[in-house]
Amino acid sequence: MAQVVLALWGAGLGLHAVLAVWANGHVLLTRREPTAAILWLIVITLVPVAGPVLYGLGGLMRVRRRHHLKGSRRAVLKERYASLALAEERRRRHLGQAPANVQLLSDAVGRISGRPLLTGNRLDLLVNGEQAYPRMLEAIESATATVHLFSYIYDEDEVGRQFTAALAAAARRGVEVRLLVDAVGAHDTDDDLFQDARTAGAKVARFRPLRLTRWRRGLHFRNHRKILVVDGLLGFTGGMNISERYLADRHANPARCRDFQVRVEGPVVGQLQEVFMEDWFDATGEELLADRYYPPASAAGDALCRVVTSSPVGESERIQAIFFQALCCARERLEIMTPYFIPDSGTLAGLRGAVQRGVHVDVLLPGMGDSPFVQRAALGTLPEVMSWGVNVFLRQPPFIHAKALVLDRAWAMVGSANWDARSFRFNDECNLEVIDPAFAAALESAMAAERGASRRYSVDEWHARPLGARLSERMAALFGPTL
Repeated sequence: MAQVVLALWGAGLGLHAVLAVWANGHVLLTRREPTAAILWLIVITLVPVAGPVLYGLGGLMRVRRRHHLKGSRRAVLKERYASLALAEERRRRHLGQAPANVQLLSDAVGRISGRPLLTGNRLDLLVNGEQAYPRMLEAIESATATVHLFSYIYDEDEVGRQFTAALAAAARRGVEVRLLVDAVGAHDTDDDLFQDARTAGAKVARFRPLRLTRWRRGLHFRNHRKILVVDGLLGFTGGMNISERYLADRHANPARCRDFQVRVEGPVVGQLQEVFMEDWFDATGEELLADRYYPPASAAGDALCRVVTSSPVGESERIQAIFFQALCCARERLEIMTPYFIPDSGTLAGLRGAVQRGVHVDVLLPGMGDSPFVQRAALGTLPEVMSWGVNVFLRQPPFIHAKALVLDRAWAMVGSANWDARSFRFNDECNLEVIDPAFAAALESAMAAERGASRRYSVDEWHARPLGARLSERMAALFGPTL
């Protein structure tokens, strides 16, 4: 018996050695973040067999789209939305009215994103589901040609049923309806919720369903975007999913959230359409390049806008790079709102540099997170940040889920991306860049209202907390690059 145990033990050690050599080699070749690399090396080496297996399941930094627009098909799509731009000289004239640092930042965003900055747009900032959902449902009900909706979460509740009924009614009117939900974000939602819409003619798909044959695309790489495009001319995007938890003002639900959504008209809607089309193609293989999906868009306002996306498929860390550029370009004021704030070393350097240049930096976070470990990791980063002079505010419940950034009251970004490794490296995200003083003022006002329901956090308060709480937060912060 002892010999059998020794033989099994030896075989196990041999298997672990082989797997550990492969996994550690992969970490060294692909991981750029030192903290994450060191943590994985420790786990892989010290946890027999399970360590390398865990890395294989959750640590591989690679994902491929089953379907991805490439070559001529991608070129056709690029031509569709690029053709929606108004005259180049008009765009340059409007951008020329912006401060020099904003022009510099926007030029960098263009190089990072690969999309043009488009003028002629009109935006409305919508706060919470109370404002956003009626406008979104109204848009679906007035659709005459197409409705394209993507939501990371699509709950089987009152709001989910309202949207499904509106989609079904649109399909019965002869409108082309496509609904895409993330397979993990909407994992609790039964397909029966969509049956009436399917019967009416709507097409419904799940993004990256969990399958053993594609396990590398599984839990780790998700699509976190929120997009609604109606008739190719009216769009909505932001941080809001389809769920009654965003009805924060009239529901006593403890999981309720406060969030922002943007209603947009004008040429930039074509870029939102492009993002949806690529995701739909990835999920279903259906190409949607016909002219009817990209109708000519006339000017609806004066806002300069651009859609910015990031993805583990060829677009990793784009939004992180843009946030870093914003930190470097700010001259007077930065207003940051995010539910998850776990900055890496580069982002921390950008924050410190901004404060040292005399920039007033406010960071608004939830006082009580929806993930205890992630909340601890966020709190564990704050003592250093606050010691530099960054003003941190903790918003009292309901949970603040909005992701927004305003720079020098002239440049703004709002969308789905958080300030953490998951958004920067692992998720598909969609943000909207806006250069428009009126919109920046509206967004800054909405953020100020949220700060009014917050309390100022300080280094002294953090140090006054129990030692165990501080140790757990600093330990969680070490895992920030892997979250």
